[in-house]
Parts: sequence; structure tokens; C-alpha cells
Amino acid sequence: MDEPAIPGQARADARRRLALAARVLADDGTAETAPLLGALRAARPNGHEGAGADQVDVEFLARMRALGGDALLAARAVRLVPAPWRAPWRLLARGDGALELHAPPRDDLAGDALLLVTGLALEAAKLAHKLPAERAALRAAFATPSDAIDALAALRSGGGERLLERAPPGVRVDSDALTALVGDRPCWLVAGDGAARMHDIVSPFARRLRGALTGVGERAAPRAPRDDAVYAGIDALAAADPDALAERLEVERADALVPVGPGAIAVRCEALPDAEVDRRCREALQLLKRARALLVLVEPCATTLEAAVAATATATRALAIVCAATTDAAPDTLVDAASEHVVPIDNALAETQRKRAAPLVTLPSLALATEERAMDAGAFPLAQVALRARLEGTIADNARLAVRAVQKGDHGALSRACLELLARFAPRPARPRARA
Repeated sequence: MDEPAIPGQARADARRRLALAARVLADDGTAETAPLLGALRAARPNGHEGAGADQVDVEFLARMRALGGDALLAARAVRLVPAPWRAPWRLLARGDGALELHAPPRDDLAGDALLLVTGLALEAAKLAHKLPAERAALRAAFATPSDAIDALAALRSGGGERLLERAPPGVRVDSDALTALVGDRPCWLVAGDGAARMHDIVSPFARRLRGALTGVGERAAPRAPRDDAVYAGIDALAAADPDALAERLEVERADALVPVGPGAIAVRCEALPDAEVDRRCREALQLLKRARALLVLVEPCATTLEAAVAATATATRALAIVCAATTDAAPDTLVDAASEHVVPIDNALAETQRKRAAPLVTLPSLALATEERAMDAGAFPLAQVALRARLEGTIADNARLAVRAVQKGDHGALSRACLELLARFAPRPARPRARA
């Protein structure tokens, strides 16, 4: 077979094919793995680098077994079922032989799930073609020979032709409740990965349980900065306990943080306790309090953001997107990997840069990212919501759009991005007029 004319072209083409399949899954609700095995071998996603090898990727197999047991390895069909925002993934076997993956709707969920299920199909196809699983790798990855044998048997039974289905996400925003909260308030919307961090920054929850949460966060890897270890602890708690967030949200209603559906939270700034928000944002929040501002925090899902934008309408002053990416950036151009559509944006944060920003490429999953360009897995569809709303007159023409990408896993960068947004959201006090 001829080599690609451009180095890396085969991998780029494979990424685009997988991106298109993820788009079909998100839009139409189904995807089959059989046509995608070659693309996955060429793409070699992060966490499944052995996809292209002529042997079973035992490390990938062991990670998948730790995630969902032999039931996941053997599943011929996986169905995506919506869960509340920030809830951990849960896998449940059903009587019809399908495995349900309960997860919050995110714009990269279809891509992540597609890589997972297609990865299992690919490794099963390797077994069917008599490709080996190295004994040394099996001994290193599994606690006992019996575990390794069971895992390989489950993988083989699932086969190389698997099906992925996506249930409709349903209503994620209570539009009536959100509209009632807006009233005559000015609104600032935050979407993407930064919305969850913004929730933690302004919530008393982090201050009231700082000691315990910081202790958990300090054990996270990579280690978070001192001021942000408490937020790493909140992330770890949410990942470990499916009920933790629901219990927290119920208590927070008394502290001005109101869930408006399973995918959004509205924050009445004037009712926030002064001493129980992140100390680094108290000055900005004082100004937002005086303006009776409403912060609307939205899960990283374009359809959820669209509903929130419609409910806040012309009260929206700015819409900010903070997303996890391969690098820190405030882009002025967004690129969709599936369609190769390029969109220039008037990024309210780009003015802080001294030179033109590199484009940000939105992939279906960050597992497909490489170091060749700045890449994320959500900014493009979220920004499209804002651009469409401005075009259709749903929000005012002067509503600002801010897009910030931060390095995935960098707790300090994520917090700084959210704190910068709060500072920019805060209405500037009018300067006193000079006397004549």
C-alpha cells in the first residue's frame, strides 16, 4: 500500500472518518463499529496506542475491564442513556443483552463512547484473526491468570461487529423556571468544562468542607495548586459517589444556587454569602451583586446551551465557553474536524493576546488529539449556538462571546480562566466626572 503523500495524512483522514461517525451517532442515534476498525487502527487514539499493532492491546483491555467488567468486554450493543450533569459514568446490563452507559450528555460523549466500543470490537477482531496477546503483558495487566482468561473469553464473545445507540437526551433545561429567575436581571452564561468549575468557585460547598475536600484533592494526579486542591477534591467526590452532587444541589438552594433542570444551574449573585465564595473572586462578585446579575452555568452540550440561551434571550450580556484542550488558547478561529468547517469568531478574550491566535480544532474526543495543532472537543458546537442566536436575534447583537481553551487536567489554569471571566463579567463602576 502506498504511503500517504503528506506525513500524518492517513491519521488525519482516519480522525475525520471517526469524527463523521460520531456526528452520525449524535444526530441519528446509532453507529456500527465494523466499518470503522481500519480508521481506528490508523488513528491510534490516546489510551489505545496499540490499536494499530498486530497483537492485542492488553493494557487497553485491562482498562476496559476495570471500567465495566466482563459485561462491557462482551457487550454486542451499548446504549447511551442521559444522566445528570457531573454524574459519573455507570454501566448497567439489561435483559435484552445490551449494556447501558449512563452518562451526562456532552458534545464529546458520542466520540468517547464510539472510540471505547470500536476499540473493543477491534481487539476482538484481532483475536478472531489469531493475532497474539503477549503473555508478559497479560501477567502485568491482570491479577491472576484466571482474570486474563476470563477477559479474553468475554472480549471474543463480543465480536468485531458491535452496535452503539444513543437515547435522546430529553429536556435538560427547565425553561419556565429559568425565565422566571431572569426577570429583569442581566445574565451571563458559562458553558463547557469551565461551567462546573465556576459552580465550585461561587458555591459555599467548597469553603464549608474545605479541609476534607482539600485532603482528597491533594492526592489527585496531577497535583493541583494549593488554592485549587479543594476543586480537585470535589471532582474526585463527584466521580466516586453518584449521589454526592444531588445532595449538594439540594442544600445549595438556600445559598442562591438553583438547579434549572438536570443540565443547568442558575446563580443569584446578590444572595451569595460574601465569605463563602473563592476569595480570589470576591471583588468581582461584589459588583455582580450590585447589578443583581444571574450566572447561568450550563453543561458542555450544545442542545442544553441552546435551551438556556432561548430562556435568557435578550437579557444575555455575554456567553463564555471554557473547554479542556491540548493547550491554553483564546482562539479567534474555530475548526470542526468532522466537516472541516472554519468559523472566525470575535472572541472577547482574544484582545489580551499580542499576536494572532492559532485556530482551535474541535475533535469528537480529546483521545484523538495530537500535538500538531491546538485541539479541543466541544468549543465549535457551543460557539455555533451563540453565533446562531445572535444571527436570529435571540440574543442582542452586542452580547459578547468569549472562548477560552485550557490544558486538560490543569486545575490551576481552569480556575484562572473562570476567575478571569468573573472579573470581566463584573460591571465597571462609572468614573466620577471631572469638575469644570
